[in-house]
Amino acid sequence: MLRPLRLVARLIRVAADSRGATAIEYGMILAVIALALVTAMNNWSAANNNLWDYVASYLVVAR
Repeated sequence: MLRPLRLVARLIRVAADSRGATAIEYGMILAVIALALVTAMNNWSAANNNLWDYVASYLVVAR
């Protein structure tokens, strides 16, 4: 019976410890920035492909 109480006490101590909070916050900020970059690059890639498809279609007509 003593073992579950130790586990609960340890979990409470871990939850109350805030030493790693800054690292976690920086990690979350980095994850949001990475997600924004991936989204932006995906949109840019689609626009870039459309641009070069447009140019290629006019080059075929010009021949």
